[in-house]
Order: sequence, then structure tokens, then C-alpha cells
Amino acid sequence: WLQTAYHILVASTPELLAADKGDLWDSGLTPFRSSILIASEGTPLRSGEMCFWKVRCNSRDNVSSAWSSPGSFTVQLGPIESQALPLYSPSESRSSSFNSDLSSLNSGFQAAQKQLSKITSLRDTSLTLRAGAFHSPTGPRGMALAKQLRISIDDAGFFPATIPPDGSYGSTRSDAGIMCVHSLWWMSGDTDLLTRAWPSMNTYAEARMKADPNGEGAPFGELPADTLPEGDSTPPKFIHLMSRAINIRLLQDMAQTASQNPFEQKVLAHQNQILGKQFQLEHVTKDHKLKHTSVTACVYALRSGLLNDVQKTVVGEQLLSAVKALQGSSPLDQGPYATAHLLPVLTWLGQVDLAVKIASEYPLETGKPMAHLAISEWLISMIGGIEANQAGFRTLRIQPHIPSQEVLQFADVKYQTPNGPTHVHWKNEQDGLTVEFLVPPNTTAYVALPAPEGSKITEKDGLLKEGKFLFGQKVVGGNITFRALPGSYRLTISN
Repeated sequence: WLQTAYHILVASTPELLAADKGDLWDSGLTPFRSSILIASEGTPLRSGEMCFWKVRCNSRDNVSSAWSSPGSFTVQLGPIESQALPLYSPSESRSSSFNSDLSSLNSGFQAAQKQLSKITSLRDTSLTLRAGAFHSPTGPRGMALAKQLRISIDDAGFFPATIPPDGSYGSTRSDAGIMCVHSLWWMSGDTDLLTRAWPSMNTYAEARMKADPNGEGAPFGELPADTLPEGDSTPPKFIHLMSRAINIRLLQDMAQTASQNPFEQKVLAHQNQILGKQFQLEHVTKDHKLKHTSVTACVYALRSGLLNDVQKTVVGEQLLSAVKALQGSSPLDQGPYATAHLLPVLTWLGQVDLAVKIASEYPLETGKPMAHLAISEWLISMIGGIEANQAGFRTLRIQPHIPSQEVLQFADVKYQTPNGPTHVHWKNEQDGLTVEFLVPPNTTAYVALPAPEGSKITEKDGLLKEGKFLFGQKVVGGNITFRALPGSYRLTISN
């Protein structure tokens, strides 16, 4: 199930296509593994033209497939129409599903699908776009939004806080031009999107640097730093600094693909160093504690990339204390950024059972749409363990974070990646853990599963062995990791 070459035909009539004649484009047999986002190199297409196409590919054994069924499309050239929010419609087809033995989690996932159309602000869209893309592909509408953000950057270098722009901006309200583009690229793998967006994103980073050259968290824009609950004393300058640090992390991630200028990457690294130095100086105590103890502050700090390993442990403990100290409100209602990222952060800290408790107790009827979207993304990517290891799922990561058996006994997750469907099903049983997973065609999966020392690991009917489909096995820190080629697998991990 690994492609070694493709052959694409594009014709102006169904008859020419049926005769294997591509008058608009005949790629010939092209040795290349990529199977999506292939740019046409044939006759320039004309607006209103209807095109008919088919494709075949060679397997890893260099055997050619039959031609696919014919497809067709109509070309529409010209300006991209203005994209109003929301990006999604409740009636759209779904790309994912989730099921478990805990009905409240299942209901929460279904609630997220119904809440997509309620995400109407630019800030909320930027925080939930990846979650939304797990439910329904953004397609041309996401591209239109990215273009609107790109062309709406003002003379000072700042992205707008609203679409259409109303002239306002602020640190956590004006970075959608970075956050949305990163999510669109990560879920689709479209590198052309990054190439087009990079100049404006880099301009924004430079504008933030000019506005706050020493990383002190100077006031930015006229909008509030974040929408925090009553009584949350997290200082605005801390949020300014954190949002900028997170933007730089995303830019550094994209720069490897989008920028051919090594100087730009060095500038980003230098900015990150400045922010890290100021963060350590002003916001962390000598005993490694964060000076601000709210849920929002701890989540920001743990996501910023500015904490060392010792500090991560201490701030993680502070976050747990802040969550447990809440009374009468859900930890998912402590501010937009905390809402979007709390559950993954708790899972990374090894608090999967607590994360499941928070998600399962979140109210369905009165809960915030953003929280429902955040829960659903976490269910797919962390409880189900389906996540991109590279942009566009060119390589897939399968790493379910499995709660204790008393909390959750099984989970079943499906998702339609750009390369085809993937599926993870795990079940906590009395004699061990069973995990079934499907690796899509033309994809390599990096798999990580819990395997306590002394575990017996079997694949279907025999002991797990390295071969041409499973390879690179390592057992480290109570986990077994390996790579898997396309196909279906069933593993049992028993004591």
C-alpha cells in the first residue's frame, strides 16, 4: 500500500479520457510518492472549462494499478469570494467519529459536531480550527479565510481582530493570521498556503518585536489581553508575552517549509531567546514556580516552550492545584486559551483520568461551543491517539493515551486523513490491553503503546516481531514504539 509512481490524465471530453488521451495533461508515469496536492503541468486551464480526469499508480512492488473511475471538475478562476465566519455548516459530511463505553464522552463529541456553526469570532476560529478540521474539511473556505487575513494586514504589520477588519487589534485577538494558517497547513499539508502566507506572518512577527523589543509584555493594541473569568488576576503583560512566544513557536515550525532565508529563522530564534530570558526573570521564582497560579497562566506557560524540565514539573503541579481548587465552575471555562488546550496539557502531564473526568462532566446544553470543540479534538488526537506526525498526515502518529480501566474500558475512533481512512480501537480487558489500528495507504505510522516492563506483546496470532510491515521497535519508559507500513493490525499487550 505504498505508492512509487503515479500517472494522471486530464481530458476535455469523457471520450478522450476513455481512450486514454489526456489532451489537457498527461503526466506520464512519474516516480513520486506523494498522492495529494499534485500541481498540474499541462495546458493552462480556462474559467468555465469542464475537465475529466483519472489516475493510476504503481505499488511498492512497482506493479501498476488499473485506472481509477473517471472524475470531473469545472474550473472557476478569479478573485476568491469573501469568507464569512463560521467556516462550517451543520449539514456537512463528517470526517471523524468517536465511540466509547462512557456515554457522556460520546454525547460531548456529538455536541461538538452540532456546535461548529456557532464559532463565529476570528479568535475562537483560530483556537478551534484544527478541531473543526477533524470534523469536516475546510477546503476552499479555509483558503479564502487565509487569503483575507493575508491581505488585511495593516500598514503597521498587524493582523485584524475581526473579519471584515474594523481597525481593532490585540495580542490574543490579532494572531489568527498565524494560528489559522498553521492549522490549515497542518491538517492539509498544503505547502503553497505557507509560501503565500509567509511574508505577512513574518511581517507580523517583526511588528510585535518593534512594539516590544525586550519581551516585557508591553501593551499591544486596544483590546483586552484575554477574556478571563472574574477574579483571575493573571496580568495582561504575561499574556502578551505568552501569546507572542506561542506565535514564534508556530512560526519556527512553519519556517522550515515556508522560508528559504536562514536569516529569518535566526531572527525568530533570537526573539525566542529574548522572550525566554524575560520570562525567567520576571515570571518564575527561584524555586521554579510560576508567579501566576491561575489555570490560564499555567496552561499558557506549559504551552509556551519557555519552561525547562524542572519548571514543567513544578508548574504542572501548580496547574493541578488550580484545577482542584475550582468550585462551581468547570476548568474548561477559565479563559479561551485554557479552554482550547487544558485537556491535552493534563494528558501530557500524565493526568488522563482527570482529563476524562473534566470532559465527561462538562455540561452539554449550557457549555461553550469552543469547549465542546476542544473536547472533541482531544478525544480524537489523544484518547483515540490519531494525530499527524507531519503536516498533511504524510506520516501518522498513533499514540492513544489510555485511562485506567475503572475510568474508560474502550474507545473507537475513525478519521478520514488526506491519504485515506484511519481507525484506532483499544480495549482495556482483564488480561491486558488490545489495540487495533489501520494505517492508510501511502502512509507510515509511528506507533506508541503502553507496555509495562515484562509485558507480553503479540500481533494477531504470534509474538510481535520485526518484519517488512512493523519495524524499529523500542521499549522505553513503559512504552513500546515502532513504525508500521499501511495495513490493518491487532496487538495484545498482556502481563
